[in-house]
Amino acid sequence: WLPSLGLNVNFMLDGLGFLFALMILGIGLLIILYARFYLSKNDPMGNFYSYLLLFQGAMVGIVLSDNILLLLIFWELTSLSSFLLIGYWRHLPEGRQGARMALTVTGLGGLAMIGGMLILGQIAGSYDISVILTQGEAIRAHDMYLPALILILLGAFTKSAQFPFHFWLPHAMAAPTPVSAYLHSATMVKAGVFLLARLYPALGGSDAWFWIVAPTGLATLLKHRIDPALHHVEHIGATFRRDLLAEIGGVDVHRKRQVPAGDFLRGNHQEPTGFFEQAAELRQRLQPVLVGSLSIAPLQPVGTEPATVLLEGLREMVLLGLRHPLLALEHPVVIGQG
Repeated sequence: WLPSLGLNVNFMLDGLGFLFALMILGIGLLIILYARFYLSKNDPMGNFYSYLLLFQGAMVGIVLSDNILLLLIFWELTSLSSFLLIGYWRHLPEGRQGARMALTVTGLGGLAMIGGMLILGQIAGSYDISVILTQGEAIRAHDMYLPALILILLGAFTKSAQFPFHFWLPHAMAAPTPVSAYLHSATMVKAGVFLLARLYPALGGSDAWFWIVAPTGLATLLKHRIDPALHHVEHIGATFRRDLLAEIGGVDVHRKRQVPAGDFLRGNHQEPTGFFEQAAELRQRLQPVLVGSLSIAPLQPVGTEPATVLLEGLREMVLLGLRHPLLALEHPVVIGQG
């Protein structure tokens, strides 16, 4: 009775499917080895590896399926297995919350995608992907093309945490590190990317495709990349300024005690280091900070708060470099309590 519904267990191995399968299995092997040494002996290893291998098998099924109904089965299996993996540490409330949120968002997106896939199969007259990909012009000219496109894109966007469905992903990071590394960086969020690439010959190339996919991708880029990058650069800048003050002002940061600046420059403290060796080390530290800061500076309009923070940090570092002899000789800096 399954073939009568159009559900054929067909698989297709082409370049796109092979690339994603290689990524899923290759990174999966590394994650399996990493998890063996990461998890505690008190953690139920059997459960973890059962969930992980279920997720891995479902992802491989997605990229190798030649039937959209079969693909939907594997698609929902990834949502179920990711729910189990994210909530693996059941004693953590944030883990349980992240698992529920991920299942709710991706599950609702999956329901929308089921409707879109059923419409797509009816338009093409077949549920086999190899047949659907040859019917691109007829599909784009059909009256039901736009509803099918919107429903399928909803499924892809929710699975890949695209804006405005990105909010579930940070909560899912409460999972063990191997889970976050595999699901959210290597595979699960790539499922939506793969689906768009797989169905592009049938659904892509239209104005509706461009005006839905391009703004969503751009909004996701701005949301997911610029804000974390700014926080990261701000953290690097704060750390750099602390180390710079410590080394120029003669402060032992690790022991949290003051070292007189004169003794620091003469090398009379417990770990003598010449001033010029310190200057060379500081120059090496400064280069990646400046490169990282300037690399994202064009993305920030002048006058905005992130741009102001960035420019103020660079200005402080420059001014500190100009007046560091006075700081080193006359104003020893104390970091922490001795």
